[in-house]
Amino acid sequence: MLAMFPGLSRFHDRWWQLFLFGQGFDPGTVFGGGIGAAWSLCIEVSFYLLLPGYAIFIRWLMAAGRARWWHELCVLSAMAGSTLLAHALIGRSERWALLGFTLPGTLYLFTSGMALAVVSVRTRWLESRVVTSFPEAFWILAIGLYVVTSYALPADDLGSVHPLYGAIAALVILPAIVHPGPRFMSFVGWWPLRQMGLISYAFYLWHHALLNVAGRFLGYSVEAVSTAFVVTCLISIFSYVVIEKPFMRRSPRPTRRPVPDHPRRWLFNAGGAEE
Repeated sequence: MLAMFPGLSRFHDRWWQLFLFGQGFDPGTVFGGGIGAAWSLCIEVSFYLLLPGYAIFIRWLMAAGRARWWHELCVLSAMAGSTLLAHALIGRSERWALLGFTLPGTLYLFTSGMALAVVSVRTRWLESRVVTSFPEAFWILAIGLYVVTSYALPADDLGSVHPLYGAIAALVILPAIVHPGPRFMSFVGWWPLRQMGLISYAFYLWHHALLNVAGRFLGYSVEAVSTAFVVTCLISIFSYVVIEKPFMRRSPRPTRRPVPDHPRRWLFNAGGAEE
């Protein structure tokens, strides 16, 4: 549909590159694949290809008998450090600019989440009264850090992959792995938020192209962004109901397994997270 309207100039001669998640390795196609935000899909596919090897390595490390859980945090820190190296190369030469839109330039986003997962089942500090009584504080800190980062750093240094966004992402995720009270759970279970969650992937796929279309007619203004938001929500609802939901119903359901008994068991039982 996007190839027909608004039209993709390089779609027909580079379709193999786009469908094989290769646009992120070419400066001419990194954002020009029709779905501009799809550069992040290329990174996620790369991560899932890396993940089995990482799991095998950690299993071997733990089987040696000398490793402890915090050793995995050291491994994750070293992996995240590759991001800093990538961004150092980016700052020195435009030749390395594409690293910011590949896995080495964004690995910190994955390792921060993996580190939180390790900490959540190995330590008890997340169960402290200070942390669990006001989990909304994490989101307030995330918003504050985002605003400060946006104003303090030049636009050219921000993009979508600045390392400081790793700290923001970690703060956003933290309330999901603590044991929040009913006030927080009722907020995240609010009907509009749940519905937005259902169409979030469709929204991700459509928003960039529709924002560009709105910008052509209305200019890149508040009106264009507002219009694009409303239209994207409507098209995302249609896309979810007509395309995503029927395919999900046809897909084979995985066999249910017992939920492991660990401190975050409530997370799997609350809100049907297993689904």
